[in-house]
Amino acid sequence: MEQLKPDVYYKYVKCFPEYDSYFKEATTKDKGSFEENCRSHITNDLTPFTHNSDNLIEPCVNFVQFLTRLSEKPSNDKVHGCIYLYYWLYHGVLNKKESTNNTFTLFETFAKAYKEHKEDAQIYVDYVKNITNDVFLNIQTLVVLYQNFENFKNNQSCDNNKCKCAHNIVDLYTKSINYCRKDVNTVFCNELDNFRNMYNKHMEKQNECDEVQKILPSARITDNTLIIITPFVIAFVLSCGLFISYKVNKNSI
Repeated sequence: MEQLKPDVYYKYVKCFPEYDSYFKEATTKDKGSFEENCRSHITNDLTPFTHNSDNLIEPCVNFVQFLTRLSEKPSNDKVHGCIYLYYWLYHGVLNKKESTNNTFTLFETFAKAYKEHKEDAQIYVDYVKNITNDVFLNIQTLVVLYQNFENFKNNQSCDNNKCKCAHNIVDLYTKSINYCRKDVNTVFCNELDNFRNMYNKHMEKQNECDEVQKILPSARITDNTLIIITPFVIAFVLSCGLFISYKVNKNSI
């Protein structure tokens, strides 16, 4: 299948809250039918994880249940769901204590347990196999931004202070666009700009944490560069035009 590009991974992060609910619905059914397959593949394939093998049975069963439901969805939803599931493995199962390479190993092993039940397992492995460490770090950044934004919009607190959610957004966004401007990652920076547009529009409302920065600057370095360069370009073009006009008039005399 065609390799997914980073922009596909990034643009679906904002859908993660929807998949939280979908995941809960998918994993409430009877788990017994998948446990044996999960136990077999975890025992045989996950040497680095053997000391935690029993703790991985339930996550594996949940993984299989979720993919089973996801297989009934259109292709785009399958991509969304796989990116969500990959992040869930890292954040919810490995507790961010393992490398992203181990996340893929876990995904691949759980997919083998799923394959005992349905034949389309390789499709889902292919969706996530090209998530590099850099791409995954960017996904994490976007997840945190959107989580704080959802909490802020829904009047949920961050450490008992709603406005701290907004402060978290400003701090992380500012840090992220600084990286953008050192090493322009157009795809990631474009997605940061999409987030910025949502935040800025929401902050147009009154009485939304007056002490918090209301307008986030663009993540695209070209925006600021154009603002600086454009007046000089215009001045240069005008001066050239005047010079040429002067030469033509002088020669015609």
